[in-house]
Amino acid sequence: MDMVGIHFEALTGETTIIQRKRAYSALEQAMERHGIAITYYAMSSMDQKRGHYKKYGGSWHKKRLQKGFGEIDSLGFCANPANSNAPAYDWTATANFGWTVKTKLTVLLPIENCDLEGPEYRETLEAFSALADWDYGWVAIGDRNKGIAPYTSGDYNDGRLPKEETERLNLWYVSSYQDTEKRLTHLRDVFLNNFITDSHLEFPLFGKTLKDFIRKDKSSTLSPLSNKVWLWKIKAKSLSKIREKIVPSGLLLSRPNENSKPSLFKRFNIF
Repeated sequence: MDMVGIHFEALTGETTIIQRKRAYSALEQAMERHGIAITYYAMSSMDQKRGHYKKYGGSWHKKRLQKGFGEIDSLGFCANPANSNAPAYDWTATANFGWTVKTKLTVLLPIENCDLEGPEYRETLEAFSALADWDYGWVAIGDRNKGIAPYTSGDYNDGRLPKEETERLNLWYVSSYQDTEKRLTHLRDVFLNNFITDSHLEFPLFGKTLKDFIRKDKSSTLSPLSNKVWLWKIKAKSLSKIREKIVPSGLLLSRPNENSKPSLFKRFNIF
């Protein structure tokens, strides 16, 4: 099952109660907007005193909402087959907003429910972009059963990603504690849709800037999503060519520009 994975991230983990309420509503509305029937919800805390998926829409759900959005670290929804009792395992769509070390939003929708050129998709992106002071993000497409969930969130591996993508994922993960500030000026990779800021657009590229490159490239479009975040869209047929052009600049943290290709793990002393 091919999924559209949407991810926004901010380097701060601080959120307000109002932000959490808005995120809850935005995720719920996005699932509904894209024709997804929610089956479970979660309002979780790291200490597990609150959390785990519970049935959506019942009396317990209403009581939980009345308790408010304090003392939790994440919230979300998922859709599952009829009579499912394993929501974290057999989901067909998920939407999550969390705030611990960083603030993250990750949504995975079946590709048939998410037209990347449609007005519903644009409305969803604009709603998500307003939820936090995001620093970067992307949209990835891949198979539900071949690791698209960890690939989209960018910070863990479920053992189903190909070797090269696993290594690239590890390079991105390593940057979170070796070169954290680089995430504000560099990109993880080039995706069909990229959520970037002015700091990324000012990156020096071929004697000019990334912004100049995007505006000159006929397969790219650049439009604002919020006061801070821009949406850089690339046509699928041109994605690999643009990536190849950009790699030598050093802009992509998960694709270092080196002629030799020893193990990425050894190269960056991960082990």
